[in-house]
Amino acid sequence: MKNICKYFLLLIASQVYAEVTVTINTLQERKPISPYIYGVNQDMAGVNPTVRRMGGNRMTGYNWENNYSNAGSDWYHSSDDFIPWYLGIPESQRRIPGIALTWFHNQSLQQGAKSIITLQMAGYVAKDGNGTVSEEETAPSPRWCEVKFKKSGPLSLQPDLDDNYVYMDECINFLIYNFGLSTSTSGIFGYLLDNEPELWPYTHPRIHPSTPTCVELIQKSTTLATVIKDLDPNALVFGYEPYGFMSFVQFQNAPDWAQVRTSQHRWFIDYYLQKFKEESDRQGRRLLDVLSIHWYPEAQSSSGIRITSDSDIDRDISIARVQAPRTLWDPTYKTSVKGQITAGENSWINQWFPEYLPIIPNIQQSIDTFYPGTKLAFTEFSYGGKDHISGGIALADVLGIFGKYGVFLATRWGDSGSYVAAAYNIYLNYNGVGGKFGDTSVKAETSNVEDVPVYASIEGDNDNKLHIIVINRNYDNDINVTFQITAQTNYQSAEVWGFDSNSAQITQRTPVDNISNNTFTYTIPKFSVYHFVLTGTQTTNNPPTTPQKPQGPTYGYKHSTYTFTTTATDPDGDMIQYVFDWGDGKISTSTLFYSGATGYAQHCYVESGTFTIRVKAVDTKLAESDWSEPFIIYISTEILPSKPKYIVYDGETSTTNYSSGGGWAAPSGSTIKEVTTEYNSYNHSIELSLTWDNWWGGAGYNWAGWWRQEKILDLSQFESVEFWIKVSSIPANAVINFQLKDSTNAITNEINIIPYLGSNYIDVWKRVEIPLSEFSGIDFSKVWEIQIGVTGVQTGSALLYIDDIAFIYKTSPIPPQQQYTLTINITPVSAGSVNLNPSGGVYTAGTEVQLTAVANEGYVFDHWEGDLSGNEPVKTIIMDSNKTVIAVFVSSSLPQLPQVEISLTNNEVISGIKNIDVNIESVVSINKVLLYIDNVCISTDTTLPYSFELDTTKYSDGQHVVRIEVYDEYGRVVVKEVVVEINNLVPPQLSKPTELKDVIILSPNDDNLNDEVILSGDVEEFKIYNLKGRLIEKVKERFDGKNLKKGIYIYTAKLKNGEVIKGKIIIEK
Repeated sequence: MKNICKYFLLLIASQVYAEVTVTINTLQERKPISPYIYGVNQDMAGVNPTVRRMGGNRMTGYNWENNYSNAGSDWYHSSDDFIPWYLGIPESQRRIPGIALTWFHNQSLQQGAKSIITLQMAGYVAKDGNGTVSEEETAPSPRWCEVKFKKSGPLSLQPDLDDNYVYMDECINFLIYNFGLSTSTSGIFGYLLDNEPELWPYTHPRIHPSTPTCVELIQKSTTLATVIKDLDPNALVFGYEPYGFMSFVQFQNAPDWAQVRTSQHRWFIDYYLQKFKEESDRQGRRLLDVLSIHWYPEAQSSSGIRITSDSDIDRDISIARVQAPRTLWDPTYKTSVKGQITAGENSWINQWFPEYLPIIPNIQQSIDTFYPGTKLAFTEFSYGGKDHISGGIALADVLGIFGKYGVFLATRWGDSGSYVAAAYNIYLNYNGVGGKFGDTSVKAETSNVEDVPVYASIEGDNDNKLHIIVINRNYDNDINVTFQITAQTNYQSAEVWGFDSNSAQITQRTPVDNISNNTFTYTIPKFSVYHFVLTGTQTTNNPPTTPQKPQGPTYGYKHSTYTFTTTATDPDGDMIQYVFDWGDGKISTSTLFYSGATGYAQHCYVESGTFTIRVKAVDTKLAESDWSEPFIIYISTEILPSKPKYIVYDGETSTTNYSSGGGWAAPSGSTIKEVTTEYNSYNHSIELSLTWDNWWGGAGYNWAGWWRQEKILDLSQFESVEFWIKVSSIPANAVINFQLKDSTNAITNEINIIPYLGSNYIDVWKRVEIPLSEFSGIDFSKVWEIQIGVTGVQTGSALLYIDDIAFIYKTSPIPPQQQYTLTINITPVSAGSVNLNPSGGVYTAGTEVQLTAVANEGYVFDHWEGDLSGNEPVKTIIMDSNKTVIAVFVSSSLPQLPQVEISLTNNEVISGIKNIDVNIESVVSINKVLLYIDNVCISTDTTLPYSFELDTTKYSDGQHVVRIEVYDEYGRVVVKEVVVEINNLVPPQLSKPTELKDVIILSPNDDNLNDEVILSGDVEEFKIYNLKGRLIEKVKERFDGKNLKKGIYIYTAKLKNGEVIKGKIIIEK
């Protein structure tokens, strides 16, 4: 009773400040969370990072041959052995070539982490460890070795220490020799193209005293990237490692920036990406995998103190610190008036450069425009407050942002701290026994982003377990949060773990056992981070029908975008997304469409050839259909010249080709006008701004005016319309339309633009191209009105900008000329024939040919071989290369087929070396027995007894298809196929009645339930701890739990092979 009263008093004393609603939808916005966002530069006590970066100022002057480096202006320009000393390498070993690199990477391997290593690009590295380098000894001088990217002679594992050169290809080759290629389990994950090159004259004036130019950076970067890809094609290349914002904008006022910049380039990042893509296209391979940047926030407290310090933790700074992550993603968290701070963080970036905020969407826009497919990394970042709750909150928020917004890799810079460790572990080890946040991000929204950010995830594509991380960054008050969840699973309960301002230790909090209709309410204490783990039972769902065969152009050009359509229905009436496999190694997913509606997606091929397109349908509960029939497209070897355009509105000249424009708006308080404050290209754009009133809200801009049918435009010669649009705000349910109207049929047809914008479209310029084929019923030869508008505004306001509207002329790709030959062989020769439709044997690339096997008297068709398989007498083959097909017939009077059994069963779990026995009962001779795994033949046996040894360690854990093919003396084949589960990571199991597992539930006083753990001889020691980590009991043979109170405990089982297994014990009494 005493405890109950105490808890009641605590509740009374706690002030609840607000009610916040969090909405989760596990079926929407699913995207993988990169495992590499939980990385570090400096090791952090109590944290197992997923990636470690060997970088920073010291690495610019690092000499891998002798392990000396130069501190630059950080420490008296000293050349010394700081790096091996810092890594803990014994002094006697510090001159071993490359030992700093191998030591670092071996530490990573021991932690189960990837390594990314900095390569030197500034020009010179330390030759000695003799201390300070004077200004007179600036490179080139005897204190330095010159860096060469590529060695003219053979590469050596014992570099020449007296040649005054250090070779980057020799360094990479050394690492490959020691650890294997990047694709191996021990290889180096990636290489960084030096560090903060725009600051070389300031950090390393003895190495590179002159200001680097944009041209120099590109030349050095692409050359070094080429060297990396020549030696390890799959190693990731990271660049350009800028220090911060002004490098993003103008490469720190590089002397040639004004000369190399064009009207396309908003900032230097655009130029850097464009130049890398140009060189990559020239070489026919990707040279830059990851755009890697450094981000140290410039946010300040109201008194002007920057938040990045670890020691500044007063109220004002703490509040600024926990809000600062919003600059990464939140379009509302910035000033609306350049030169003043009306909203957002207190920083010079927000005041003078708000057009580049938020950071992640703006960088992603540059990537999508100038080098699509490039990943984004933050290889240095810090928000300060490492030992304060505000630092823990800020970092937990940042890690959630990185996962939600698709950042590929992130490595924090800074020393260990109790609260920053807690921030990592709330994602990586929330329960102390390896519990992790999920690896698939799902839709999570909050009604109060200022106080309560939220992130949600599931594990893989299964939402049986839902992870929610909720942050209360209100400095003063607890907050009641109502969770509303849409999912395939009916959740029943939740574990809760968290840390707060009282302690950086993550502890288990009051669980949730009152979830009703996937809704519950929970009070989140002030200044805290909570991790909810929800579990429940899954509901049933029917998959969509198989989509119709895709439709679209059958011929095309490289680097041109084409649209393909299909249709499917969902038995449950759910909306459908279409997954297109483009046949070139790329897969993309469409937006959502209603069941039965025509869906579409667009694709751009970068190689020539014949490609097979398939599509499947996925409903909102993630049930999948089968793949559709294939569709064939031929892509010409030529590249389509720039498409000619007919300009309707050009923001550079502020003129229109097609009549004059005019706007309309309701209510009258809304505005439609040309402005110069926002534009895609130079000078002008059209602004549509409207606010809802009690009647309705809409606004639009017309070309050709109202009811002016004498202004006719012939669009029959065009294939699509393109324009650029920037949406700053748009209420829910509002629609942005592009509309055409003809004068013949008086038909108006409008297309909703929003599905064309993709994700993350708020406050960034987006190019939209709509095929004119989407406008059904229009007489394109007599179009008299073009309009862009927004309607359906029933609350709030909308603000958007339109620029660069043009129609694109139709083009005809060059038809394919490639011809392929189909060769047919019959076995036995006189047993039958094969009819071809179409006939001929020589076909244009992409032709579908139907083959029909016809048996002669006394024979029956058995199966196909060569470039065709199966036993159906009628098959289709696609002519995308020369083909040879063998039709196998057998005598109709042959003896019975062999009877085959194998020693594997379907869904059997196997590991190590698995013996597979093949038992055959046959009245005819057996010619050969083949073993396949995943359609690859790995072994042949021709003598009794037929058996195979399958080394499962050569294959990844998971499901694999094992197939046995038995051929008899007549050439007939009998096939046995099973699906097996390879699992080489199964821990040793303990004996009954209760096996060792993640959670052991014991009921010591109920004879009908588990009442003890009996330990097998494999277990050396079994320890039980309480949730605070205090040892409660240690046993060696059995454990019955009778000495423990009801509750949750942690166990560790030490096996005789040295392995330690951890889990939970729940005592029920």
